[in-house]
Amino acid sequence: MKSIGVNSIIGIIFIVFSLFWNTLIDKLPQGTKLAAYGPGFFPRLVAGGIIVVSVLLVIQDLVNKNKKIKFEYEKTDILKVIGLIAVIIVYLLVMPTFGYVISTIAALGITLWLFGLRDIKTFILVSVLFPILSNILFQTVLKVGLP
Repeated sequence: MKSIGVNSIIGIIFIVFSLFWNTLIDKLPQGTKLAAYGPGFFPRLVAGGIIVVSVLLVIQDLVNKNKKIKFEYEKTDILKVIGLIAVIIVYLLVMPTFGYVISTIAALGITLWLFGLRDIKTFILVSVLFPILSNILFQTVLKVGLP
């Protein structure tokens, strides 16, 4: 009897989650003749995408059953992940006080530094320019205010 791999289990869990999510999406209002895409369009698109990649994950796990995969990591990698989780928690806590732009600049800057980026041009482009441009996009083009 063949055993099921971890990736197959994770894929099945995500398939079940997405199918459940689809039942919740059905409760959202439907689109109208003027606006064919209702509020459930994007969540359904995401759920469908999750189902597709989950099926691919299960197939990949079944095809590569005999191949042994080694995961090598160092202690610093674990510390980076723990640091990233801490940055995300602090980011979520300070965003209401400092707003989207300032909080995101700080969080991206700390994250880039944490993962070893030391090039000042890239550092500024990513950590400063991205939050400012995304804020402009949301407020002027999409007319959606960010905190």
